[in-house]
Amino acid sequence: MNYSYNDVIPQNLQNELLAIRDNLSQNFWDIGDIALMVCNYVDDNEMMVSRDFVWGAVGAFVGLSARTIREYARVARFYDYEVRKKYDVLTFSHFAMAARYPDKCYEILDYAINETDSMNRPATVDKLESVFTYGSIEYTPKVMDIFETQPRSDIMIFVRNIRTEVSRISISEEYRAEISDHLDAIEKLLQMTIAV
Repeated sequence: MNYSYNDVIPQNLQNELLAIRDNLSQNFWDIGDIALMVCNYVDDNEMMVSRDFVWGAVGAFVGLSARTIREYARVARFYDYEVRKKYDVLTFSHFAMAARYPDKCYEILDYAINETDSMNRPATVDKLESVFTYGSIEYTPKVMDIFETQPRSDIMIFVRNIRTEVSRISISEEYRAEISDHLDAIEKLLQMTIAV
């Protein structure tokens, strides 16, 4: 028997999760907006600090990483209040995913909302990733058992395979460069440990 998400989560827990979702989503918008306000404050007062410093400062007050704050601010900057209101049934995560594709962002948001007719809820972010990143509703990434013991050389091959996949998917060059930098660092660390 095939079960839906609605089948496995009792209605009372669904209601709690929906309330949590709405609060989280609003909090993410608020944090992003506040981070942008802090950037304006810093600029207006001619404080010579980097944006990374601002992200870190905001993150220190809310217990989040500077990287997370940067992402919230990026999404908050991308969408004005009118767009947020138009798509208010979607979560911050839907907007964040769509913002990675500036030329398709409204197509992605519309797609998510249109799923409401058949699913009684917007499309999941996972489904949006599948459709718009991989170009196929049926695509599901291979799940690897991370607990399997692997020789270090196999891990290097795995990292190189990730690099190949990243070059194939449709993402902004900013994200591609950031991922490449992280993969370079991982390869360097692995080479050091393999040599030992």
